[in-house]
Amino acid sequence: YTQQSGTLEKSWGRDGVPDELEPFAKQHRVQNVTLVTTFEDAAKAIQNGYPVAVCSGQGFSMTLRDGYLTPSGSWAHCMMFLGVRWKPYPALYCENSWGNCYSGTPDKNVPAAFQLSGGWVKAATCTSMLSGEDSFAVAGFDGFKPRQLPDNWLRGIL
Repeated sequence: YTQQSGTLEKSWGRDGVPDELEPFAKQHRVQNVTLVTTFEDAAKAIQNGYPVAVCSGQGFSMTLRDGYLTPSGSWAHCMMFLGVRWKPYPALYCENSWGNCYSGTPDKNVPAAFQLSGGWVKAATCTSMLSGEDSFAVAGFDGFKPRQLPDNWLRGIL
């Protein structure tokens, strides 16, 4: 199950994972989801502690500009909106799953662990990304045991 083919992933989305993977999937259930289609709805969810899995075809430049991602091209990819800011522009923080993949000028107010693996996306682009009706706020995570994090790893953001 380590090779990506597109066909396999589509079948899992349609039919579910194979029976032998069900016990592993049950260890980390999400109890509740709600459809999110606008920047405002995503911001409300995030401000209440619920991240948003955002699925869209929006691509971005791989160079951060003062912590912001610049829309460019397209890629079909699921990422996570996990932060909100209102100034200097209303935006959501979009975390990628590719590790430290961005270059440029990150937002130094964001925890170091996230500075080069995501960036801020302006509100209009967020709403465009969310308008496809395939992005969801998630809640009720099950099976993730608490763990000790380094002191002040969020630098007082939360």
